[in-house]
Amino acid sequence: MRYDIFVTVWGQTFTEKFIRYSVKSQLFPGNLPALSLKSDINYHIYTDKESKIIFDPIIKELNKYVQVKFHYFEDIMYKGANLKEVVLNSDVQTVKHNVQRLTSQHMLSDKNVIAAILLDSDFILADGCLTRMHELREKGYHAVITSLTRLNEDSVSSLLTDFLQNPIESADLVKMCLDHMHPIYSGYFMGSDSNSEYPVQLNWPVVASNIGKTNLVGFIVRCIFPHPLLVIPDKNKGSAARKYFSTMDYDYVFRAIGDNNKIYLSQSSEEILISKLTKETYAPANNEYHKVTIDRMANFILYNSNRRHSFFLNKPIYFLCEKDGNWDEINKKAQKFIENVEKTIECKINISRASDPKSLIQLKSYLGSIEDFNSPQILDRMNRWMTD
Repeated sequence: MRYDIFVTVWGQTFTEKFIRYSVKSQLFPGNLPALSLKSDINYHIYTDKESKIIFDPIIKELNKYVQVKFHYFEDIMYKGANLKEVVLNSDVQTVKHNVQRLTSQHMLSDKNVIAAILLDSDFILADGCLTRMHELREKGYHAVITSLTRLNEDSVSSLLTDFLQNPIESADLVKMCLDHMHPIYSGYFMGSDSNSEYPVQLNWPVVASNIGKTNLVGFIVRCIFPHPLLVIPDKNKGSAARKYFSTMDYDYVFRAIGDNNKIYLSQSSEEILISKLTKETYAPANNEYHKVTIDRMANFILYNSNRRHSFFLNKPIYFLCEKDGNWDEINKKAQKFIENVEKTIECKINISRASDPKSLIQLKSYLGSIEDFNSPQILDRMNRWMTD
C-alpha cells in the first residue's frame, strides 16, 4: 500500500511557517510515523529552486518516514511559460490558489499516484488524523473528507508553538479555535448579524448544559465544501478525475469518485481534525457580511453548488472540546434550518424562468452532473461573458 502526499509552498516566510507549525503536527506519533509503519509514502513538495535550501533543516526528519520528492516551479510549463514566471506575474490575491491547482494537477496526472493525500502548507493536524484516515481506506473508502477550522495566526502563534512540543489532542485544538478564531471562521456562526456573504458552511455554537454555565463547549457544522484529505480516483475516470477549475474542495472529489458510498465525511473532531493557520489580515474578495437567512442560504446553495454537495451539507459535523452540552438541541435546530433551506431551493427551482439563459445555466450547474457544475472560476468567466 502506498500514499502520495501533496503540498505546495514557496518563499521564506511561508516555508518557515510550514516547517515550524504544519510539519511538526504531521510528525506527531499518530500521523506520519504511524502511517509509515503501514504503507510507503512519497512526499511531494512543490516549490521554487530559490526556496529549496529553506527546507534543509526538516528533510532529515521527514525522510525517516517518507521519501521526499521536490518538484520545481521552474520545471513545470504552463501556457508557454514556466510556473515560476507565472508566479512572478500573477495577482497576489489569487496566485496561491492558482499555483496550488496547477501543481496538484501535476502530481495527480502521474499514473503511479493511486492514493493522494492533499495538504495545504498551513494545516495543523491533531494527533491521529492520518492513522484514522488509513483505517478508513482499509475499510474500503476511496475518499476521506474533513471540514477545517481556521485559527488566527496573530493571536495563537505563541500558544501553538508551546502546544506543538507535544502531540495535540483534538479537544485542545477545538478549544484553541474557540479562543483564537479567525474572523473568516467567526463569520460562519449562526446568531450573528455579520455572517459571511459567502457561507460555504454554517456553525451552530453549543454551550455547557450545567445550570448557570454559558461557556462554549464546541459547535456543530453543516459544510458544503469540506476538504478532500484523501482521494483514490475511480479507475474509469481517467484524466477527468484530475480536472477541477477552482480550489480542490469544490468539485475534485465528486469528479474523481462517482459513488457517494465510497466517500467518507468525518463527522467528529475526535476522529479527524485539521485547522488552517491564517494571518488575521487575510480576507477573501467576497468578505461582505450580512445576517444569514433561509432565503439567502438557499440562493447561495442554488447558485454556487451542485446537488451532489448535499451529500456533505446533510451531515452534521461535531467539534468538541467538552461532551457535556446542549448538543441534541442544537443539532435539531441546525437540521430544521437545513430542511427549510432545501424546501426553499425546490420552490425557487419550480418558479425559475426557463426562458432566461442565465437561469438555465445556473439550474444546469445545480441540477446537472458534477461535470456541469460551474465552480467560482468558471462562473466568473461566464458572468463576464454574459455581461459583455
